[in-house]
Amino acid sequence: MKTGLITSDTSQNHDTGPGHPEQIARVSVIVENFKKLNNKNLIWKKPSKVSDDILLTTHENNYLNLVKKFFPKKRFFFT
Repeated sequence: MKTGLITSDTSQNHDTGPGHPEQIARVSVIVENFKKLNNKNLIWKKPSKVSDDILLTTHENNYLNLVKKFFPKKRFFFT
């Protein structure tokens, strides 16, 4: 069975604040340990821009709108 990992170097800029389990250092250690495995069943992908329709398959519209409020309106997308 293959497992897909979606990540990029820009994830190092994702600061969730103190106390949140998704810490930059923790994510870095996890990614580095996956790389050391050199497992052919791991598929590495970079994130890409997705439509709201895709996001709404796993998140409610209210949540999506709340997240959008915190990001600049122009020239911004996750890469």
